[in-house]
Amino acid sequence: MKIGFDIQSTLGKITGIPRYTLNLMDALARLENPPELYQFQNGVRRDLRTYERFWWEAVDLPSQFAKSPVDAIHVPGFGIRKSGKKKVIITAHDIIGYLFPQNLSLTARLYWGNWLARCFRQADHLICNSHHTKGDLIQYLQIPEQKISVIYIDADPNCRAIPVEEAGNKVAQSLGVKEPYFLFVGTIEPRKNLVRTLKAYSEALKRKSDLPKLLVVGAKEWGTEMFEKALIDFKLRNQVITTGYVPDELLWNIYSAAHAVIFVSLYEGFGLPLVEAVKCHVPVLASNNSSLGELGNDCAYLVDPYSEEEIARGIYELGTNPGLIKELKEKGIHKSNTFSWSKTARETAEVYKKFA
Repeated sequence: MKIGFDIQSTLGKITGIPRYTLNLMDALARLENPPELYQFQNGVRRDLRTYERFWWEAVDLPSQFAKSPVDAIHVPGFGIRKSGKKKVIITAHDIIGYLFPQNLSLTARLYWGNWLARCFRQADHLICNSHHTKGDLIQYLQIPEQKISVIYIDADPNCRAIPVEEAGNKVAQSLGVKEPYFLFVGTIEPRKNLVRTLKAYSEALKRKSDLPKLLVVGAKEWGTEMFEKALIDFKLRNQVITTGYVPDELLWNIYSAAHAVIFVSLYEGFGLPLVEAVKCHVPVLASNNSSLGELGNDCAYLVDPYSEEEIARGIYELGTNPGLIKELKEKGIHKSNTFSWSKTARETAEVYKKFA
């Protein structure tokens, strides 16, 4: 079976969608009867600007696809203008841009909120990473249920639990952090709910002043001034450590040495940090909504992400209750075994056979 495959995103920074693309390609190649992937890209070796991505998806990619020998294409992230009878399969990771347009510039709003929604509606079939995202596609974009397949993904194959002492030494050596810490991993932006998390953390500290510190790992996006202001307003400058982006190998050490992960986003299409945490045998405090409630319902301490009181209670419990930590670790280890790239690849190949 020969399938077209859009790899343009992998020529830029390797973050969420390009990481998914590369891991899926590798896993598909390892199948007993792997599909032959006919790769499409435009040679621009960086992240495309929004207007460049419009052009790639509306003009260049459809043109390459039309002239190619394949009859179907899988776009593993972003979109493509459908034309003609050739089949289009798109992985729809989320509709965050449609649901949260206030977080975007006008151009980005047109792309994420309008263009991408149009691409999803025109596609012959969609793959999404959670049942919650499937529900959003049906509810907000009126996409028929039979046009959508839910296929869970996994963390990076190199993501693994590292012995705590070894990981702690690496973190101390690389970041100078020697004391216990709670961990947040993700971009610093309003949807990640960090201002409310900081307020809840400050309230938990009033109950127990020697709780672990909070380590914030991730690049700064828009709205970071609110995060910086919250650090000052809640007097957390000495309790919160920010690192910016870190390479993967260090990240697995950071996870493995963490006391617990705090990930109470307002919305996630999948929530990869939750999966990374359980793969590294770390307990998780997570939101009870969107895909996090779906993924974490049997392995995480779930809270209402809009309730500072619930988040504060969760932080306090994870910081003071060894029995709870042990229970969540055990549940997380069990949960981690349900995610695998080989399973993702098998199910994706089945979609190709059925719809391409």
